[in-house]
Amino acid sequence: PINGTPGQRNSCYWEPGPELSLAKFGPAAASPGQTITFTLVLSNVGQLDATGVVLTDVLPVTLTFVAQDSDYDFSQVNQTLVWQIGNVLTTAAPIQINLTVQVAGDAPSGSVTNSATAADDTGHIATAQWQVNVVPEVRLYAVHPEALYSDDEAVAIINLSDAVQDITGWRVNDGGTYRATLPAATIQPDQIIWLTEDADAFYTAFGFEPDYALTYTAHTVPLMSGMWPGFTNKGDEVYLENDLGQVVDALAYGTGSATTGWIGPAVDHPRTDATDGDIVYRKLDQATGLPVPDTDTAADWAQDADDPINGRKARFPGWDLEEFFFPAQSATTADLTIAIAPEGSLALISETLASARSSIIVEGYTFESVPLYGVISDRLQAGVVVTMLLEGGPAGGIEDTELWIAKRIHEHARGTVYFWHNQTSDTPKVYDRYPAQHAKFIIVDGNRALISTENFGEHGFPSDPLFDGTLGHRGVILLTDSAGVVNRLKAIFARDCDPAHHNDIVEYGSYSRYTVPGGYEPPPVINWTVYSPVFTSSLQTTGSDFELVQAPETALRDRDSLLGLIGQAGADDTLLVQQLYEYHYWGETFATPADGNPRLEAYIAAARRGASVRILLDDYYDDPSAPRGNTATCLYVNTIASSEGLDLSCRLANPTGLGVHSKMVLVRVGSAHYIHVGSINGSEPSNRENREVALQARSDAAYNYLASVFEHDWALSHPPFTTFLHLPLVMRGYTPPVDYPVISEVKFKGFEWVELYNPGPTVDIGEWTIGDAVNPEDYGDRRYQFPAGTSFVSGDVVVIAISGTEFASVYGFTPDFELVDTSPAVPELVRIEFGTGEVMALGNEGDELLLLDADGAPVDVVTWGTGHYPGVVGFATVDSVYSDNSIERYPANMDSNDCNRDFRVRYTPDPGHVWE
Repeated sequence: PINGTPGQRNSCYWEPGPELSLAKFGPAAASPGQTITFTLVLSNVGQLDATGVVLTDVLPVTLTFVAQDSDYDFSQVNQTLVWQIGNVLTTAAPIQINLTVQVAGDAPSGSVTNSATAADDTGHIATAQWQVNVVPEVRLYAVHPEALYSDDEAVAIINLSDAVQDITGWRVNDGGTYRATLPAATIQPDQIIWLTEDADAFYTAFGFEPDYALTYTAHTVPLMSGMWPGFTNKGDEVYLENDLGQVVDALAYGTGSATTGWIGPAVDHPRTDATDGDIVYRKLDQATGLPVPDTDTAADWAQDADDPINGRKARFPGWDLEEFFFPAQSATTADLTIAIAPEGSLALISETLASARSSIIVEGYTFESVPLYGVISDRLQAGVVVTMLLEGGPAGGIEDTELWIAKRIHEHARGTVYFWHNQTSDTPKVYDRYPAQHAKFIIVDGNRALISTENFGEHGFPSDPLFDGTLGHRGVILLTDSAGVVNRLKAIFARDCDPAHHNDIVEYGSYSRYTVPGGYEPPPVINWTVYSPVFTSSLQTTGSDFELVQAPETALRDRDSLLGLIGQAGADDTLLVQQLYEYHYWGETFATPADGNPRLEAYIAAARRGASVRILLDDYYDDPSAPRGNTATCLYVNTIASSEGLDLSCRLANPTGLGVHSKMVLVRVGSAHYIHVGSINGSEPSNRENREVALQARSDAAYNYLASVFEHDWALSHPPFTTFLHLPLVMRGYTPPVDYPVISEVKFKGFEWVELYNPGPTVDIGEWTIGDAVNPEDYGDRRYQFPAGTSFVSGDVVVIAISGTEFASVYGFTPDFELVDTSPAVPELVRIEFGTGEVMALGNEGDELLLLDADGAPVDVVTWGTGHYPGVVGFATVDSVYSDNSIERYPANMDSNDCNRDFRVRYTPDPGHVWE
């Protein structure tokens, strides 16, 4: 026997045979609806070959067979899977089979065990099993740890599965004893729900009601139980637990360090330059808009410091990130009109506004153009509804001219002007959603959109006469009727200008800073002669493949938007960049060049792929000593170009007197030509935080036109640190002051009057005449005579009105003379038989006004529009004169007989006063 006498032979022994070994591997956890893979490994570790081997796997009801990758004979009967393996040799390599299954969408939480059995024809058996913990794919989505209004801290969770999930009894905590626990609740696939402490405070911060809260007063929502954890602003842990108290997901941010469900360093938060309320949120996949795969690390979050494109992001309460995550795109061909600032911009925007029949929407950084207000004023009178949203804290503050315009629009029954408002130093506090509303767009009648690189003021839309030159920013204005573009801009405006849900939108006059000072009047426009206009005519063409890029949501996408477009450029392609600035590097206050500017690096990468790249940056506003400024950028770019032998160059320019203010990128990829124009500058806040808008389109004609502008400006550019030679000033067309009476101001639209000024010695103007009749037979015209003995004192001003009574009711004083007897206090001029009109009526579209001495010789003549008089050049831009405007001689003692040079538009008529 085996247990017999020691040292003696055994009475039996084990007969050699096969010995099957089976192992099974798979994921430790899975979510309902998720597809997972098990691996089965079968081998023979015995001394003899195994024959007739059959492998069987019985799936539990929560798992459904999807696929298997073996070549063995395979069959399935309900949940039983069978492989006919046959012989398994002792010398054979282990057999590996990958089995793919799907977890049921309604699988309950808990463990699921999957067992497999291998047996040969002699009865040898091997078994293996694998246990999967089914956890609903509900994850932390965002955390708002820094309350703006005391109790608005919040946590958002998302259901990433394909099935409705029961989250009854789930809770959030920070590793301490306080937990906020959900009542009976479910979450839909892809749904995001927000949990907060106080529903009313949350609504004030975010502009919508949370899904669950611990307390509420006005905003009724389902209540949670327990206590809010109270997350620390600069660092903490956030745990999402199921109803059993098991950690489903975790987040560590700032100085926090989660002990369960988290790997590695915490998410970078808050950023050094971050403003109040910065939100930590999931990094989103550019293709799907859903969170990237969860690795329980900082790389899963949009504040990932190691990811310059999808990371390093900001988010603040009130943003509409999910709604606007994808850029609006339209392949449909649409009209596209292009104007160039400063010379062609005012004409296009004026024509566009003047064409409005039902509505005008303006969203801008500033609005200081009185001529554009004149167009809007006329449209208001015609029944058009005007809504305007402007930045409440622009650099340097709001100009009084803007407030003067805003007051007049807002006081009209069909006009409303709003400002983005921020008030963090006073009570009640108000936190604006974006550090700056920097977009510049106009929507007319809901079917046309104008997108500008320029703010709506004299720098971008100068209104001085162009014939003798002008001064302003180099910029670009686009106009399109692309439905996709217009509809996205309408959606942006609807979200941005939403005072019903956001307390950072306030009306004109609601605060003193949004109220014009009493008695303020806009100053007259200066007639600049610095830059000789080149691109006065706009280009009317068509485009396709429109893409509306907006910050902060889509500006830094690299599968589309600007970076995606630049990424297409390679060998023999062209990239032309014209920007107000393109920072050398981004990052926070203590950043270094190593932090990089993704836009600039994309330009350089295109050159490394073989594209021809030229970058033209502004010289006017640039500080050559700034480490991130345009000079530093050009030095950096040109050094790379030289050392690597690239077709790459960077220069500085000021072609139009007030610098390059454009934000334009032109890209030629093969035979395809693209343009990118808008408000987005080359700084990090402009791309990650501000409200900005830019339009991309494919158009050969648009590209070629804008490329010609670029080439013109490039020819006037220079490398950094170029020294200029300044020559003596030479005057051209100088006209000395006059010493005779002149017509100094004329109001020919609406209520009419004329002003005269005597810059010379006192003169007797008795029996002098004034009127709009050039010839005795002129139809509808008339002349009038001054009474005998009328003395025109040196330096005096004389005002002549049609009606003295009406004039006094408007201006608060009586004129010196009237043409129609309405007031005994005002002397009349005598109507003489010259012309056929019953009374002098100045033409809106054109006329002549003559001042003649007693012998009938002309002393001064003014013409405008279609008016004509020998030797006099008429004031041409009558379209810029509106019913409440006049034209004024400036300076009042200058007369060149060229009314374009001598006169300017007076937006607020000023009878009785002159400017010398």
